Amino acid sequence: MANGLHEHVSLVECWTNWVSLRTVALAVVLTAVHLGALVLDTYVEFGVAELLVPMASSWRPLAVTWGVVALYLLVAVEVSSLLRTRIPVRVWRTIHLTSFVLYVLATVHFVTAGTDVEGMPGIVAVIGSMVLIAALTLVRILAPRGQGRGSRTPRAPRPTAAAASTTTATPTTTVAD
Repeated sequence: MANGLHEHVSLVECWTNWVSLRTVALAVVLTAVHLGALVLDTYVEFGVAELLVPMASSWRPLAVTWGVVALYLLVAVEVSSLLRTRIPVRVWRTIHLTSFVLYVLATVHFVTAGTDVEGMPGIVAVIGSMVLIAALTLVRILAPRGQGRGSRTPRAPRPTAAAASTTTATPTTTVAD
């Protein structure tokens, strides 16, 4: 590659990154739609405080709090994903792992605050998402190193100044007549 960068990214890693970025972006958009619908809903009055402050809602306060905390985690995961190249990998990975907590909190919020879970579609959504998350997590854990586990083929080391000065030039010989 240009500039001596020889970093190999597998097809699995490219696909995983593409899906991950779009999934988080979709979650942000759908969460914004959800919050907007709550503000516009006349059945239960939700203002900014009820949407952003845990236990501020008078309607099912604990159930709403699960959603508020999940919202904060979603923002953290999205911001860390956008800053991935600018923050240490360990920081990004730690924040990114909270997506499992985010999933659990959002699911608990859906089950305890939502009215849609009472029917078959809600039950299917919860069980289906649990199976999907478990299966994808298992694939991720069992994937061979370098196949979607975040490890990449290391770059060739750059020569240091000391190494460059120790190289010897090929002597030129001149033949005298």
